[in-house]
Amino acid sequence: MGSFEPKKNYSLLIDVFDQLWAGGADWRLVIAGRPTPECASLLSRLRNHPEQGKRLLTIFDATDVEIDHIYGRCRALVFPSLMEGFGLPLVEARTRGCPVIASDLPVFMEVADQGISFFERSSASALQALLARHAAVDERESVGSMLPFLWRDSARQCRARMTLLLPAASA
Repeated sequence: MGSFEPKKNYSLLIDVFDQLWAGGADWRLVIAGRPTPECASLLSRLRNHPEQGKRLLTIFDATDVEIDHIYGRCRALVFPSLMEGFGLPLVEARTRGCPVIASDLPVFMEVADQGISFFERSSASALQALLARHAAVDERESVGSMLPFLWRDSARQCRARMTLLLPAASA
């Protein structure tokens, strides 16, 4: 979910799935995102991939209904990013009860709950291990849903933090 850009680390994800498929795994991968100019080679790789339309499905500019459908039916969101400012797809997935497999970014760890499994962001073997675990055991029922983040809660948290950091400003 998100945009197609280098920081999303889709190349690692596709490489891992290519290895799994070559080894006999019959798992499906759905990638939904918005095309960006800096990912022309990735987009070409996706469009021309031998599994496209079979075990690989790429959805460009997915609607909210399509995204909700994907989150509601997938075994896990795989979020292999190399860097993120927040990671909205992670929160979107978790608030819908979808487990998440995410790279070990500090920003992801800040919002983590029991439904998020982390892997070292450059480790294909660690990602493969988590994918195998999620394929073997459907964790959707056991992890439940994360409580939604609301803007008013974020504003309260920000104000409380500013008050702690700038006590003179609140007087």
